[in-house]
Amino acid sequence: MSNKFVRKRPVLLIQTNGGPMKEQPFDYSWARDIPRPLGEQIVNAAKKDFHIMQVCRTDSQVLPGVDEVFNQPLSNMELFSILRVTSKRVLIDSCLQHAAAALNLPSTVLWVATSPVQFGYMLHTNVVANKPKQEPKLPDSYLFDYQFHGMMHECPYATVEEIFDVRTVIESI
Repeated sequence: MSNKFVRKRPVLLIQTNGGPMKEQPFDYSWARDIPRPLGEQIVNAAKKDFHIMQVCRTDSQVLPGVDEVFNQPLSNMELFSILRVTSKRVLIDSCLQHAAAALNLPSTVLWVATSPVQFGYMLHTNVVANKPKQEPKLPDSYLFDYQFHGMMHECPYATVEEIFDVRTVIESI
């Protein structure tokens, strides 16, 4: 393993969004990504104890307070090397949660539009989104409950703060 990603402090990796969805029209997908306010709270809770790395898409919002941002395409070897140096991981349903499972690295994985029953691992702490308070309208969804693109007209939440319980997520880390 390369030492390219080794840091002096323990590393917390937060994957705020990801995936190959080039047709995703927004820099945030409510159906898949970590809501920015939640990401900021995770960073604030962890910054004194961890060197924080954020992995995200090129068009993503960078969380204030992170130490490093990886928002350009990385090879699988680089992504897996980053995983190997982390002490804690907060991930979404994307390749990194599958790689973490393959490397036997228990992680916190946040789920909105997909289910850990079908796509997750018992090794991880799987945090499922709160049940929406309003009935969703799903004109574009046919493969999953919601489309990954996060089309706003399908969002059943009034605000992104409703999606996850902050305390549950932070305690899982």
